[in-house]
Amino acid sequence: LLFDNFYSNGVQTTRAVLASLYGVLPKHDRVSVQGGEPHTSLIGLPDLAAAHGYEPSYFHNGSLSFRNKSAFFSDKRFGEVHGVKDMRTRYNLKDDGNSWGVFDEYLFSYHLEWLNSQENPTFSVLFTVSTHHPWVLPSDKVLFQFSDVEDTDYRRYLQTISYVDHQIGEYVAGLQDVGLYNESLIVLLSDNGQPMGEKGNYILQSGLSDEHTHIPLLILAPGLLGESGRISTIGSHIDLMPTIMDLMGWSGLNHGLGDSLLRELDPNRVIYTSNPFQQGFYSVLSNQSRQSFENGKSDEGEFFDLKSRYD
Repeated sequence: LLFDNFYSNGVQTTRAVLASLYGVLPKHDRVSVQGGEPHTSLIGLPDLAAAHGYEPSYFHNGSLSFRNKSAFFSDKRFGEVHGVKDMRTRYNLKDDGNSWGVFDEYLFSYHLEWLNSQENPTFSVLFTVSTHHPWVLPSDKVLFQFSDVEDTDYRRYLQTISYVDHQIGEYVAGLQDVGLYNESLIVLLSDNGQPMGEKGNYILQSGLSDEHTHIPLLILAPGLLGESGRISTIGSHIDLMPTIMDLMGWSGLNHGLGDSLLRELDPNRVIYTSNPFQQGFYSVLSNQSRQSFENGKSDEGEFFDLKSRYD
């Protein structure tokens, strides 16, 4: 299932973690819950998975100390938490990555090996780093040059996107090789968007338009879904948990604020996004428009007529 009208509720990874895994909107504050209050009690997808016989685990090819990842995930029913040090040790790596960690291929290989050794059903969260700024790949990992793109930042961005897309394909092929693909539900989504010069902006923490928050959501679940399809209902991170609950047939205590995107919803429903940095925008977004407001710092705001753009 491809969800082509999906948005992040914020502009940083830590805010996506809160919204997508626990169904609640991120604070409109520079310090996220994960970074500033990692032991906050939350009830979400890891708890539901554990209650239905799945063992939660977390894998990240970057630092577990950055933004209190280790403290946050270890405190939230994730029985196993693996980071870049584990992957460097496993593959005897030193510099095969960027400033954020090792390349994504090692994350996917590491998880495939781990997954194939498990006896019980698992619920795993994988956080990648290769598509993060500064979008640097060694020459032997660049699959497409995009030489017709003049902007060097945008070219590197496209190169890393194509690299990670290829690695996801390798990961899916690996699941097929060991007979797990048809028994898996795989959710592919982004934490936030990335401005690439639209409206003259390359900075994620500045402004709040589609370039900051319009993200992909793709669910692969051949054993559950049957035929492929496309859903254009407007949704956001907080809608992920109820959507997964519908797919899996789960019920249970949670404090999510979203709706399942598999159900018939009000076509005029709205979603909320925020950016607490710089101007401090927050916005209300529908199928027709995005109305963005500055957070009390001035009377200025922005209005985007999305319906006329898509028409």
